[in-house]
Amino acid sequence: MKKYLFLSFLLACGGKSSDSGALEDEGFQWPPGAVAPRVVGGYAYCDSGNQIIFINVTGDDPQGVIDITADENFFRIYPVGSNTHMVEDYLYCDHGECVYSFQPWHYPEVNCENYKGYRFTAVVVDWDGNSSPEVDIQVGSLPSN
Repeated sequence: MKKYLFLSFLLACGGKSSDSGALEDEGFQWPPGAVAPRVVGGYAYCDSGNQIIFINVTGDDPQGVIDITADENFFRIYPVGSNTHMVEDYLYCDHGECVYSFQPWHYPEVNCENYKGYRFTAVVVDWDGNSSPEVDIQVGSLPSN
């Protein structure tokens, strides 16, 4: 019975290691000696029914996605055309998948009616303190698969 359960677990996991960097986009190769993580992509969108803005970011690290911290990552919101951010808050990450959401009372100046008029960026950080460059993320509807 134990062998059957273990085999089922291996098949369900598909042989992927959480440290494999499986979130890398197709064809990406880390340069030799790379140590800092990177933002693979991300988006901000609104659930207008609940008036909640969601931020989803995918990060990667040369040592594997497990090396991205859980709570030292962050996003920023800038007025379009400005280099001064008006919001900075944490992204909460688990194996390279980072999320945050907020309602209008958190940041009254950014809501579902006007969030597309802002620029959203993201940064991911690894356990050694290396951080990715700040990267713009998509703003608007969920990306189609």
